[in-house]
Amino acid sequence: AKKLPSELAPAWVPDDAATHCMICNKTNFTLVNRKHHCRRCGKIVCNNCSTKRLLLPSQATDPQRVCDPCFAEASSKRISDVRADSSGDDESDDNNLAQEQEPAQFFS
Repeated sequence: AKKLPSELAPAWVPDDAATHCMICNKTNFTLVNRKHHCRRCGKIVCNNCSTKRLLLPSQATDPQRVCDPCFAEASSKRISDVRADSSGDDESDDNNLAQEQEPAQFFS
């Protein structure tokens, strides 16, 4: 049985809909300051606001550019999922967390 992707690719904001970064609202896009789409939320962001990559298995086999807020949200969600799945035994929580974080495939 094939597992369905848990996260589908977002609808991208059209390129002409943004003249500034949708995260910091400071960077004005030019030929030098390029627009980047977050592969997780679809917003148009600057390079400074999209410094991380995240493995999104429903979209590609290699890590994709995501905005920093999406990276932070995905990181905290996966860490809380690991904590929720742990047994609650003595120090095994710390060991489970360290073991589970690596397969989460976060890249910077």
